[in-house]
Amino acid sequence: EDLYWLIYFFISPCYNKLKGGGEMKHFCFTIDDNIRFLKEITEKNYKSIFEHPYLAMCKRLHEEFGLKIQLNLFYRMEGFDLSQMSSAYYSEWEQNSGWLKMSFHSDFENVKPYEFSGYDEVYRDCNKVNTQIIRFASPAALAKTTTIHYCLTTEEGLKALTDQKV
Repeated sequence: EDLYWLIYFFISPCYNKLKGGGEMKHFCFTIDDNIRFLKEITEKNYKSIFEHPYLAMCKRLHEEFGLKIQLNLFYRMEGFDLSQMSSAYYSEWEQNSGWLKMSFHSDFENVKPYEFSGYDEVYRDCNKVNTQIIRFASPAALAKTTTIHYCLTTEEGLKALTDQKV
């Protein structure tokens, strides 16, 4: 709930300006370091992805402000990786893909993971995440942009992301 209010105070002035006929520039609202909520959805076997508080908050922000959200994902964390994510929610992800997207962030949470990485490592890690997003959520849910963990990679890493259509 605290995160909701933090985002609300950031977005509310932009939304009010737009409602009043003012111009509002477009922006990309991304949230980094995501995987835990996917583990919890799989473990708790929700009827809807929006029963999870994190995604319920995202949906609420979308419904109130038209916010489009991109969740940047890790491939793995202790005790879980994206290959274990249930595909039971595929149609729900697909139906909401107009405002809710997911993208590659990193293999796992570590400091500056791609600072010295070559093409092969970045390509492999990005491909692993993208393949799983498509499997459990649909091609429509895969974002065309990303924020690589710590915003740091090599020229070879950038080429790998480009070759992954990011």
